[in-house]
Amino acid sequence: MRSIFKVALVICGVILVLACANPAQEHLEQGSAYREQGRFDKAIAEYTKAIEADPNLALAYNNRGCVYSWKKDYERAIADFNKAIELDPQRATAYLNRAQLYVGNAEEDKAIADLKKVLQLSQDPSEIQMAEGLMEILRASESN
Repeated sequence: MRSIFKVALVICGVILVLACANPAQEHLEQGSAYREQGRFDKAIAEYTKAIEADPNLALAYNNRGCVYSWKKDYERAIADFNKAIELDPQRATAYLNRAQLYVGNAEEDKAIADLKKVLQLSQDPSEIQMAEGLMEILRASESN
C-alpha cells in the first residue's frame, strides 16, 4: 500500500511540475536552439511565441532582434532592441546590440550614447571590451 502511495505522489509531483512549466521560457530556449543551428526563421517564430506567451520578456525581444540583425532586417532589429530596453532598462546587452546597428548605420551619436550605457551597466568583461573597442573606432573616425 505504501509503494502505491509513493508512486501516486511521484506522479502528482511530475504533473505539477509539467503544469507549472513556463511556455514563454520553453519557446525562448527553442528559439535559441534554432538560432545556434542557423535556422533563423524558426528562431524568430519561437521568439515571437515566447513574446506572445509573455509580452514582458525582454530577453525574447533582444534575442529576436539579434536574429533580425543577422538577416539584415535592421528596422525590426532596432525595434526589438528598443522594446527590450523599454522593458528592462538595465539590459546592457540590448544597448550593445543596438549600438552595433547604429555604428553600421553611421548614427555615431546614438551609438556613443548606447555604448556609454553599456559601460555604465555591464559587469560582463566581453561586453565591456566590445563597447570600449567600438568607442575607440568611433573616436578615431571622428578625428579623420
